[in-house]
Amino acid sequence: MRWRFIDTDSEIERLEKRRISQIFQDQGEDYFRDLERRVVRDICAQRHYVISTGGGAVLDPENRTAMRAGNLVIWLRATPETIFNRLKWSVHTRPLLKAPDPLARIRAMATERQHAYDTACHVAVDTDNKSHEAAADLLWQEVESWKTSTSSKTQ
Repeated sequence: MRWRFIDTDSEIERLEKRRISQIFQDQGEDYFRDLERRVVRDICAQRHYVISTGGGAVLDPENRTAMRAGNLVIWLRATPETIFNRLKWSVHTRPLLKAPDPLARIRAMATERQHAYDTACHVAVDTDNKSHEAAADLLWQEVESWKTSTSSKTQ
């Protein structure tokens, strides 16, 4: 496939020369979301990228529009419990998970974000109880299916 990978949070940290948690602490979430919107817009305007966004990126309608414009958006869906288990060693560095009960916070955020995720993605791939390899195989199948369907529309 030879597409380049970029993580929007890492790109924001590179541009700002500081961690996301520091941006939240110094300027707040609104400032961060503005940076995120610009980074998502700029990256999505390019082709042949695999883009990983932070979980809140899809909440912004502009981001959803930019992501869907000529791109395939795949939601790597997981239960709040799976997300917590994947993040439990890094919750202290995630500003929105600094809560007395991070799992309860993840559950609340999942409920709040459900509609945005549903409208942002073309397809959702369930990743619970799947190895990295099995999830990657499912992703590859979706990408191949999308490439086939978009090339037949342009011919």
